[in-house]
Amino acid sequence: MVASTSPITHQIESPFDNGEEGREIKHLENLTRADLASTWFDRSFASNRPHSCPAHLQLKRHAMPEAGLFFAFYLRKTTSTHRETASVHVRSAIPQAETAMNLNAHLGRRAFFRRAVGAGLALTAAGHGHAQRSAIERTWPAPVTGLRPVPALQPMEATADRIIAMNVCTRPFRAKGPRIELESFGRKQVVHHYGHGGSGWSLAWGSAAEALALVETTGRREIAVIGCGAIGLTTAVAAQRAGYAVTIYSRELPPDVQSSNATGVWSPESRICTEEHAPAFADRWERMTRRSHWQHQHLLGLPGHPVEHQDIYQLSDIPFGGPPRIRYPDEPSYPRLGRERTPDLEPTPVELDADQNPFKVPFARRTSLLLFNISSYTQLLLNEFTRLGGQLKIRELDGPGDFSKLRERTLVNCTGYGARQLLGDDSLVPVRGQTAKLIPQPEVSYGIRYWDANVYAYPRRDGILVQSGADGDFGNASEALDPQESLTAVARLNAVMQGLQTD
Repeated sequence: MVASTSPITHQIESPFDNGEEGREIKHLENLTRADLASTWFDRSFASNRPHSCPAHLQLKRHAMPEAGLFFAFYLRKTTSTHRETASVHVRSAIPQAETAMNLNAHLGRRAFFRRAVGAGLALTAAGHGHAQRSAIERTWPAPVTGLRPVPALQPMEATADRIIAMNVCTRPFRAKGPRIELESFGRKQVVHHYGHGGSGWSLAWGSAAEALALVETTGRREIAVIGCGAIGLTTAVAAQRAGYAVTIYSRELPPDVQSSNATGVWSPESRICTEEHAPAFADRWERMTRRSHWQHQHLLGLPGHPVEHQDIYQLSDIPFGGPPRIRYPDEPSYPRLGRERTPDLEPTPVELDADQNPFKVPFARRTSLLLFNISSYTQLLLNEFTRLGGQLKIRELDGPGDFSKLRERTLVNCTGYGARQLLGDDSLVPVRGQTAKLIPQPEVSYGIRYWDANVYAYPRRDGILVQSGADGDFGNASEALDPQESLTAVARLNAVMQGLQTD
């Protein structure tokens, strides 16, 4: 099949937010469908009419039925900065191969999506970061083939003698999702902000925006943040950027907090809520995810590499695309919010042909993943917090009665799993996680996820993080190390590396 070259006429509605009541109707004649996709995108973002402020530009669904592409451009003005922001949602409604051929006829599929999604993410949620939901049905991108070749991969040196650390962290899971709500304790106003499961580092910025919206209703400009993990520290910095004077009260400081032992990968839906409660939580989750993703893009390329992209190879003993598999039947069912709500934030996985697959595993595909180098990321936040005049005070709170001992009237409770003891909140369920850290290998620039072998490895700057799940993690608050668990995970990784083709 080739791209259609028959002349077509399309009508595109473009209401302008410039005080005018009318609509401008444009007729684009004698354009091929591939031309139309490129022309409309270019005119929307590279217009020579700088005073035109489109509030909503929509290419109608009927415009390219064969190509199956549909764009929605949302532009709005933020009340604080009056900057226009935009989000771009791109959806393929037909088989991947057909879409690729249609677009390749004009400007190339990869170039097109890079421009479309890149422009959208650069503009999405600037200012407050609230993204409007597209009316487009959200679908997970189908894997594609034949793109960037697989580079020669350096093997990870996965042996027990290279283990430099083993760590345990407790993920604070709540079935309903994080608790973000305002509660009064006498004269104190407390914004609860905890229970992010395995998504703390991923969702911290967007979740902070949700919490600070509640802080604003208290009318106080001097606040206390309780806790100095990923959520507490990020919330404190976000509050400072919004003009608040902030003091952090915490029993421990990094690297002694639970968040310092996290895996450090972009995982915004990791144990964030149960499938049962997803409908009520999904809109908030999407706001938090989009805001956080946007913020993390602005941390790429900074000194110390607090955030960076890495190739990830997903390995499988069976073909991809089957129904979800369950490893731990004792855990609840989790929703696949990323596939349903934010597929545009996830790079399209690339299926590797047999001659491209360097692993001795039947099926492999490559994608890209945001990686958090937690040591440098934490230091970046601490440096900014101090530079903006923040104060850190070591203090342990034993219960809600201790809120009255703090000078500030507005408090933000970011105590993670500690809130279970502090408030007696039995809705918090501990989920244990253990990692092993191998000596850093700067030459390794990829990670692996091998579900069938139950081993995951991520090349952080401070070492290669190796992890595997274990029966009984859910509901387990133990912080005791199990050396055999990490030794087994490293041995599994070593077995994968033994079959790696390096030429």
